[in-house]
Amino acid sequence: MELGDGAIVLASLLGGGTWVYCRTRRFQGLLPRLGYLVIYLLHLGMGLYFYNYISRHGGDSLFYWQLPSYFDSDLPTWISAYRYGDHFLQSLNSPWVWGGVGYMGGTFLYNFLSMLGIGLIYEKVYDSFGGSEVPGWLLALCALLVCLSPGLHFWTGGVSKESLLVLALALVFRYFEAVDAKSLLLVFLGFFLALHTRLVVGIILAIPCFLPVFSCTSVSRRLRLIVSGIAGLMLLQGFIFLRFALFGEDDVSIGAIREVSEQQLEFLGGFGAASQIDFSGMGFFGRLSTILFRPFPWETADIHSLVYSLENTFLVFVLVAGGIVLVLLESRPPRTALAFFAISLAMVIIYTFTLNNYGIVYRMKSIFSPFLSLPFIWAICREIADRGKFSA
Repeated sequence: MELGDGAIVLASLLGGGTWVYCRTRRFQGLLPRLGYLVIYLLHLGMGLYFYNYISRHGGDSLFYWQLPSYFDSDLPTWISAYRYGDHFLQSLNSPWVWGGVGYMGGTFLYNFLSMLGIGLIYEKVYDSFGGSEVPGWLLALCALLVCLSPGLHFWTGGVSKESLLVLALALVFRYFEAVDAKSLLLVFLGFFLALHTRLVVGIILAIPCFLPVFSCTSVSRRLRLIVSGIAGLMLLQGFIFLRFALFGEDDVSIGAIREVSEQQLEFLGGFGAASQIDFSGMGFFGRLSTILFRPFPWETADIHSLVYSLENTFLVFVLVAGGIVLVLLESRPPRTALAFFAISLAMVIIYTFTLNNYGIVYRMKSIFSPFLSLPFIWAICREIADRGKFSA
């Protein structure tokens, strides 16, 4: 381990421990604090596993921590949309690389940043699911279940786009309903990170990001105009870039969108990966259910696909049980839970037309897995609380 790596590793561990200590002081009782600590330790362990896995098998993560660009100019035009985020990550990492920090130091740095995001999700779930009628242990359990996905912790455990994206999503998720200047700026930071890391995610996040601009009437009008103006220009630039990257000089049409989708699926299929998904003969709902719920446990080939299938099985159980309860409940989930469920479902729908590999789907879907289960875990939480109150 190089000296620069050692300093970053130590700083990340001290920063993570300090963050957990300071943030858990807001909770009353031992269980919510233990839940936060479990998430931190799991995330740290997954970060070490991520470092070991990438060091042995390689991956884009190694290239993000290098200065030279590794893209060829003769790649298909549509793929240039993905270069947008790659260049942004390399720009962020350049000062650290120039300073002599190696890949291990980068892993711990990104692990720390993504832990901030997962911690914010835990806090928001605990707060928004709460109420005088819901016991603290149940809130802690629900918040833990939302944030416990192994895929979430693995794919955000090191140098990756997912690490920045989970932080971006968490900032918007945690603060977009607040009405002060600090929250407005943090939401803007989340939007900025998402838009520059993965363009489509930033565009999807635009609506909840712009809500605080109009709802924060207690914030000065000048600040709101500045934030909305900069965010609007970035969004416009992103739309223009995406339009020309995907369609060039052609008109945007259903046929053109279908052609881009077919080009991407054909490109991914050219790798001949064992985890390739066969979409032939499937309609929209067949594709959607495949992206959401497969592989099933009996379709697995190794320990990684088994873990992925168990996560999908848990999601099926939560959606079925929570969906039944939602129909029977008179109250409705918090607005934040519904908004981010809709955002996550929109991204999954996009993936049905652009991805045909279980491994890539797992990575892309991992950062949205907490939000896909939110309304349904909320419903189960309320049902358990109501039954406990009734039996008491």
